[in-house]
Amino acid sequence: LVELARARGATVLNLGGAQTTSLAELVSMLEEALGVKAVLDRKPAQPGDVPLTSADVTHAGEVLGYAPRTPIRAGLRKFAEWMRGEGRDWT
Repeated sequence: LVELARARGATVLNLGGAQTTSLAELVSMLEEALGVKAVLDRKPAQPGDVPLTSADVTHAGEVLGYAPRTPIRAGLRKFAEWMRGEGRDWT
């Protein structure tokens, strides 16, 4: 897909952070930010699942000046506050 986008003249940018976060950690942080307990339905690993990923944001930094400054926990908290301000509630 990346090759197809580039072949068509598109620029592909990876936006994220260099610190990895497990799915369990992400769920826990979302529970904390949203003030709700997640209902988990654990399934076996699916074809194509990868155990660990990370974002190389070098190209985004070069093209956009992108340099992540907000840790994921703080970003999720800000997102939850914004969503609540839009009238959304998870309880």
